[in-house]
Amino acid sequence: VRSAFRPSDDATTLPFLIPANAMAVIELRQTIIILQALIKIHGERLQQDVQIMTDLMNEIDQGIQKYGIGIHPLLGIKMYAYEVDGYGNMYFADDANVPSLLSLPYLGYVDAMDPIYLATRNFVWSVSNPWFFSGTAGEGVGGPHVGLDMVWPMSIIIKALTTSDKVEIATCLEMLLDATSS
Repeated sequence: VRSAFRPSDDATTLPFLIPANAMAVIELRQTIIILQALIKIHGERLQQDVQIMTDLMNEIDQGIQKYGIGIHPLLGIKMYAYEVDGYGNMYFADDANVPSLLSLPYLGYVDAMDPIYLATRNFVWSVSNPWFFSGTAGEGVGGPHVGLDMVWPMSIIIKALTTSDKVEIATCLEMLLDATSS
C-alpha cells in the first residue's frame, strides 16, 4: 500500500512504508476475525467481504516478504527495510513513531525472536540507523520530524515492550525516568 507520509507526518523517501504495511496486515487479520464471527450471526452475506480482505491481507504480506526484506548494502545483513519502491530500491532506517520496524512484534506482525526482526532491531538501535542518537542522557531513535540528536521517548518504550531481557527493560525504564525527572 503506497503512502506519501510516515506516521510522524514526514514525507516518505520511497512510496511503500514497510511498518505501515505490516500494521495493515495485522488490522486486516483482526477485521477478518470479527467478520467471521459476524457470519455465524448474520449468515453468509459477509463471506465475500472476508474473501476480499483475506486476499488483500495476503497480497500486502507477500509484498512485504518479497520487497521489504533485503540485504543492507553496508552491513551485509538480511533485515527489513523501512521504505521500498518495489523495484529493488530500499531505504534502511527507522523512525521512533509507531508503526515502526522496532514495533513489529508489539503490533503482532512478527515474533520478537524472529531472526530477521532481531537483525533489524539491532540495526535500528545502532549508529547505522540515521535516526538513532546516543548521548550522556541516554539513547534512542528520533526522526526527521524533530531533527538531529533528538530522541523520542516512544522509541525507548517500544524497545522495552519488544524484549524479554529484564536488564534491557530496566535500562529503558531508567532512561525514561532520568529523562522525565526534574
